[in-house]
Amino acid sequence: MRFTAFILCALLLSCSLLSHAEVALVGPNKKTPPPVVAQSTQHFLYGELMAMQKQFTALEVKLEQQNDTVAVKALEEQLQILNKQLIELKSKINSMQALDNSKFQSYDSQINNLSFYINMWGIIFGLAVIVIGFSVVARAKREAKKAAQTASNNWFEANKKDLIAPVQSEVTAVREQFESYIKEYDSELKKLKLEHEQHILTLQDKALKEPLSEAEKQEINANKTPDSESDFSLQDHYSAGIKAYVNDDFPTAIQHWKIVSSSTDIENEAPVIAKAMVNLGITYGEDKQLSAAIEAYQRVITQFSHHEEIQLHVAKAMVNLGVTYKQDKQLSAAIETYQRIITKFIGHDNEEIQLQVANAMFNLGVTYQQDKQLSAAIETYKRIITKFIGHDDEEIQLTVAQTMVNLGNTYGEDKQLSAAIETYQRVITQFSHHDHEEIQLQVAQAMFNLGIDYQQDKQLTAAIETYQRVITQFSHHD
Repeated sequence: MRFTAFILCALLLSCSLLSHAEVALVGPNKKTPPPVVAQSTQHFLYGELMAMQKQFTALEVKLEQQNDTVAVKALEEQLQILNKQLIELKSKINSMQALDNSKFQSYDSQINNLSFYINMWGIIFGLAVIVIGFSVVARAKREAKKAAQTASNNWFEANKKDLIAPVQSEVTAVREQFESYIKEYDSELKKLKLEHEQHILTLQDKALKEPLSEAEKQEINANKTPDSESDFSLQDHYSAGIKAYVNDDFPTAIQHWKIVSSSTDIENEAPVIAKAMVNLGITYGEDKQLSAAIEAYQRVITQFSHHEEIQLHVAKAMVNLGVTYKQDKQLSAAIETYQRIITKFIGHDNEEIQLQVANAMFNLGVTYQQDKQLSAAIETYKRIITKFIGHDDEEIQLTVAQTMVNLGNTYGEDKQLSAAIETYQRVITQFSHHDHEEIQLQVAQAMFNLGIDYQQDKQLTAAIETYQRVITQFSHHD
C-alpha cells in the first residue's frame, strides 16, 4: 500500500511538470506565427528576387547592344542600383531562413520534451498498473487467507470438544504415569542415599574400633564436605575428624571433634556430640594423652547419663574409660568403672549395649587377673559364660570364646589343672566348627593351652595328640 501511494504521488508530480512544460511551450505572451504565414513571405521574396534577376539580365543584354556612351552609363547606373537591391533582397532572404531554422529548432526541442514526458508517463502508468495488479493479488490472497482462517476457526470451535477430549485424556494418563515414575524414582533415590549414609556411618564407627582396608578408607575420604570450613555443619566437622583419623592425622581429628564436643545444641545434635566426645577420648588415648582421654570420657558419662537415646555412647565411654584407667595403671579405678557399667546396663535390652556389658565384664576379669585377684577373675569369667554362651551376636560369641580361654588360663595360673583342661575342652567343643576367623583363633589357642596343661599334668600322650590335632586342623590356616 505504501508503494502504491508513492506511485500515485509520482503521477501527480509528473502531471504538474508536464502542464508546466506546455505552458512554457505556448505561453500567454508569446504568439508563435503559424508556419503558413512564414512560408508566404518567403515565397514573395523569392518572387521579387526572380523578377529582379530577370530585369538585371535584360539590362545586361541592353547594355551589350548599346554603343552610345551616355546610354551605356545610364544603363550601368540602373544595373548597379538593381544589383544593390538584389544583394539586399538576398540578405533578407538569408535572415528569414536563419529565423525559420531557429524556430524549427525550438519546435524540435519542444517536441522532444513532449516525447520524453509522454514516454515517462507511459512507464509510470505501466508501473502503476503492475503495482495495482500486485496490490489486487495481495489483497485477494489476504482475503482468501482470512476467509480460510475464519472457516478453520469456526470448524475448530465446533469440533473442539471432540478434538481435545482424547488429547486431554492421553495427557492426563501420561502425566499420572510420569508422576508415578517420579515418586518411585524419588523414593528409590532417597533409599539409596539413606543406605549410603548408613554405610558411611558404619565405616566411621568401624574406623574407631579396628583398622580399615584401603577401599574402606577411600570410601570415607570420598565422602564430600563443603569446601570452606565456615560452611561446615556439626556432622561435617565430625566426618572431617573421621577422615583425619583414618589418615593418622590425630591433631586435625582432635580439632574437628573439639568443635563438635563444644556445641550446646544438645536437643538437636546430641548423638553426634556424644560420638565426637567418645572419638575424642579414643584419639587422645592413641596419641598417649591419657589424662585428656579420661576427661573426655567422663564428660560423656556426666553429660548424657540420663539421655535415653545416647545410652549406647555412654556405655562405650564407660568401657573405654576403664581401659584407659588400666593403661594409666589405675587398676582400682578401672575395676570400679567396669562394675558401674555392669550394674547400670546388665538388664538393658539393646544388643549393642549388651555387647558393651560383655566387654566390660571381660575387661573386669582381665583386670582382676592382672591384679592377682584370681578368684574374682574366675567368677567374673564364669558369669560372662553363663549369661552370653548362647547369644546370636558374633562379637559377643567372640567375647565368650576369649572369656573361656582366659578362664582356662586363670585356672591354670591358680594350679587348677583339671578345671583348666575341662574349660579348654569346652571351648574346642563349643566353637570348633564356627566359621568366624577370630573365634577359630581362640579354638587354636585353647588346643595349644590344653596340650601344655596335659604336659604339665604328665598326660603326655594326650598332650601329643592335642598338638597333632592343632597341626592338622590349622596347618593350612592363614
